Amino acid sequence: MCVHLINLTVGYDDHVLFSGVTAHARAGAVTVVLGPAGVGKSTLLRTLAGGSPALAGRVCLDGADLDALAPAERSRLVALLPGDAVPACPGLLLLDQSDPALDGPARARLTARLRELAARHDAAVVVGTRDPDLAVAAGDTLWLLTPDGLVRTGTPARLTEAGHIAAAFAPGAGARRADPGRVRAAVTDAATRCRYVSDTDIDTDTDTGDGVALRALLADRALLAAHVDEVAGELGVRETRVAASLLHYRLVAGVWSLALAAPGLVPDLDRLRVRLDPTTTLRLSLPDPGGWTAADPVPLLTRVVVDDLLRPLHDALHATTRIARGLLWGNAASSLASALRAVPNAPAERLTAIPELAAALAEDGRRRSCCLHYRTPAATACSGCVVKPATTPGTPPPARG
Repeated sequence: MCVHLINLTVGYDDHVLFSGVTAHARAGAVTVVLGPAGVGKSTLLRTLAGGSPALAGRVCLDGADLDALAPAERSRLVALLPGDAVPACPGLLLLDQSDPALDGPARARLTARLRELAARHDAAVVVGTRDPDLAVAAGDTLWLLTPDGLVRTGTPARLTEAGHIAAAFAPGAGARRADPGRVRAAVTDAATRCRYVSDTDIDTDTDTGDGVALRALLADRALLAAHVDEVAGELGVRETRVAASLLHYRLVAGVWSLALAAPGLVPDLDRLRVRLDPTTTLRLSLPDPGGWTAADPVPLLTRVVVDDLLRPLHDALHATTRIARGLLWGNAASSLASALRAVPNAPAERLTAIPELAAALAEDGRRRSCCLHYRTPAATACSGCVVKPATTPGTPPPARG
C-alpha cells in the first residue's frame, strides 16, 4: 500500500511546523523522515499514526483517508514499531528512531530490519531520524524536514548531491550553538531554584563514579530497576510503582528547571547525568554544558526534552515497573507547570499544548492522574494533587535524610 500526504499541515495547537506538503511513500520501500532536532519529525509520525490530528490536508493509504477509517481498521493497517505487534496485513509501519548515535553495526542491523519488513509485508515503512548516515543507508526515499519549515523529497543521492542534507544540518540552520559560559550560568541558576539540580560536575566515570549518564540508565533496565529499588529503600516505600513515580517526578522537575532556565536557550541534555542522593533522592548535573539559542526555542525544546528524553524515559520506566504512562505524563505536566510559574517564559507556554502534556491536566491546572505521593510514609502530595491539597506547592514530598 502507498501512503500519500496531500497538502498536509502539521503542528500542534496553533503552532505550524510545516504546511502544504504533498509527498508519497511507496509500498515495499523505506521512506526516511530526516531532519535536525525540533523540526517536527516525531509530530509527523504521530500524525500518521493518528495520535496528533493534522492541522490541514489529508493522509491517504491507497486512496483511503486515514482519518475516515474506523479505529479498528486503522489499527489493522497502521503499526508503530517497535512497541506494537506487526499486524497480519499492515499498510503502514512507523518507527521513530530518536537515537542519533548508532554505530556502524547497529545502523546496518536496523537498515536490514527495515528493508526486511518492507519486503515481507509489501508495506510502506516510514522511519524518523536525525542521523543522515542512517537515512542514506536505509532510505529509498527521503522526506527532508528543514529548520525553516520546508519539506524536500527525493532519493538520498539526489538530496545529498544537491547539498540539501548538509544545509539542513549546518550549525547555523535554525539554531546557533550557545556560548558554553551562558549555558553554565543557566545551570547554576537552575540549581538555585531546584534542589534536584547540581551546578557541580558529577564524576564522569559511568561505572565507578558518583553518577550515571541518563542515556545509559535508560538503556539498562536492570540498572534502572536498581535505582528504583534504592529510592524505595531510602524513602521506606514498599510499592515499586510509588518509588518509580517519586524518582520520575524529581527527575523531570530537574529536567524542566534546566531546560527552561533561560529564555531562548536550549541546553544539550545528551550529557545529562543522574546521582542518587540520600537528602534529595537524586541530583542532576550537566558536565561540559552546551546547547543552542533560537529565536523560537519551542520546536527544539520539544525535540530535546519531550521526544529525546521524556518519551524514552517513560518507555523505560513502564517496561521496568509497569507504572502507568498517564501517571508519568501527569508528573511531567505538573513539573512543567511548576517550572513555568518559577520562571515565566511566554514561548515555552506552548509546550503545554503537546498532546500528552495537555491531556494530563484538567482546565483548572490540576492533574488527571495521581502521583501516588500520598502512599509514602510521609503521606504528602504534589502541587496538582487530585487526592488532597498540596502540602508544599510546586514540589514533590521531601525525602527522608
